[in-house]
Amino acid sequence: MQTQRLDWIDMAKGLGMILVMITHAPIPDQFKQIIYTFHMPLFFFLSGYLFSISKYNSFLAFFKRKFKSLVIPYFTLSFINYMYWISTNGPYNYSTSIYKPFVGTFYALRRSEWSLHNGTMWFVTCLFITEILFYIIIKSSKNNNIIITICLIISSVAGHLYSAYIGQAFPWSIDVSITAVVFFGAAYLIRCKGILLNVNVGYLVLFIVVNAVAGYLNFKHIGKPTDMFFNRYGNYFLFYIGAFSGVLAYIMLIKLLPKINFLEYIGKNSIIFLAFHQFILFPNIEIVLKHINIFSGKDYYSYILLGTTYALVSSVILIPVSFIITKYMPYLLGKAYQINGTAERRIKVFEVKIREL
Repeated sequence: MQTQRLDWIDMAKGLGMILVMITHAPIPDQFKQIIYTFHMPLFFFLSGYLFSISKYNSFLAFFKRKFKSLVIPYFTLSFINYMYWISTNGPYNYSTSIYKPFVGTFYALRRSEWSLHNGTMWFVTCLFITEILFYIIIKSSKNNNIIITICLIISSVAGHLYSAYIGQAFPWSIDVSITAVVFFGAAYLIRCKGILLNVNVGYLVLFIVVNAVAGYLNFKHIGKPTDMFFNRYGNYFLFYIGAFSGVLAYIMLIKLLPKINFLEYIGKNSIIFLAFHQFILFPNIEIVLKHINIFSGKDYYSYILLGTTYALVSSVILIPVSFIITKYMPYLLGKAYQINGTAERRIKVFEVKIREL
């Protein structure tokens, strides 16, 4: 299965991250529930669509790669958030131990005082566990698509039952990964089958309608938006119908767009945007916006404008931040420095001379 970088996936991640930031801003639940039907399933789906088992000759090689690309940036970016939390009197504001969030970075228990400083980073740990879980499914099934499908169905039922009757958050979001692996694995199977998810206007309209109806009915059923963070899915069938139809409609809409470098850049650096927008930027943006009359309205559309502004201002600020980190501090993301061609040739010449001595 080919694993080359796909531009539309970076754009999908970029716009998806903007939607994530909008939902973390003060917007009405009615608007939020539309986005929540698909936006987190989307990220697991996109990750699964790029997943390939063939480039790993062992579980250890797979684990090392995922630890480097997910766990290292989780820790480094979380600790930056922790230092900011301390510097802004976080312990005083929340009346909790100064050490609890520090320990909580390792414990990674969302929806608790352990993650006051890095609540958005639950997705990174959840994706790490999800990828490990799916690796185990593939290996144990010998990459048999039928067995993989059965495992995903069982996982979807188990995740829903846990959500409905227990719902307690687990460290590293292990509880959510049982549901997340369904979207991850479904995308993997779709690409294995060679399905390109090309735009079909008829299907696009159908998926939008189905998503709207399923999302509305599920919202009425539980009285709140579905939310993977809270392990809140509502009706089993409505959740999955709404999620998959929303993801497929979203992908088709993305493919209708021309290449947008702004979205691609956010998509390629989405983990930085995820880490810094809510707890570092949003409080400071709020201080500024509350003094601007245009954002003082209390009606539905004023809140949508407010939420969109939060996301766009954060994006503009985080683009140069991402550039600085990726160019000068790539180790924060588990990456090595990029060496230009001239420097690389000099290093090779130096190595040759060393061997000749």
